[in-house]
Amino acid sequence: MKNSLLILLLIGIAFSTFGQSFSYLKEFKTNGHILYEPSITEIIDTTEEDNGNYIEVYVLMKTKINKNTDKYYIITFDYGPSEDPSYNIYLEEASGNNTHIAFIGAEQLIIPGNGNIYCSSRTNQLYDKKRKFKLSGKSLIEVKQAAYYIGLKSKTNTLLTLYADINKTKKVAVLPKGYDVEVLIEKDGWLMIKTPFGLTGWVNERDLITYDVTGEKLSIKGLYYMGD
Repeated sequence: MKNSLLILLLIGIAFSTFGQSFSYLKEFKTNGHILYEPSITEIIDTTEEDNGNYIEVYVLMKTKINKNTDKYYIITFDYGPSEDPSYNIYLEEASGNNTHIAFIGAEQLIIPGNGNIYCSSRTNQLYDKKRKFKLSGKSLIEVKQAAYYIGLKSKTNTLLTLYADINKTKKVAVLPKGYDVEVLIEKDGWLMIKTPFGLTGWVNERDLITYDVTGEKLSIKGLYYMGD
């Protein structure tokens, strides 16, 4: 129990300083949204046609992911065929045949030049998900977190049952519609919910989708259905 509380505290501290940590970076927001280190970046900002997918691709910049190396990367942005914002990252090769190293579905990228890329994304997510990727050779590998922080203070749209465990063997509480809640974290498709009194319990993301005469909706206000 103590370990779980410590993890929650550390996650909260880390994300409360998320914006402050990168305040020294410059912002690019013509197409896509990137925070970058200007001393190692060349802005390109041109458009290409992807005739195979019938979409426009925005070639945004050439930058280093790790400023202590001589390797540069081309960052592109597009909305794909389904209007889902995403970035592609290519290692610039002397031959001109650049190597694709990563696809990241996200609204925002942060490239501070320390060997990592951070992203903030609602694309196909219930909430604004913060992720970190580490450059490893010619790949970007996602850094696994203890859990993903949400920190949403909201209300229930429907009755909502909180469970003490992910096997749903013990109920913590059944919350009525219109009840104040805070969505703390998400881990493996399970969301930890806190009541105003301080009780906590788990809800599976699949159980948040409910149906009534108005159609499909989510049991907690402020969460998104697949990013919409």
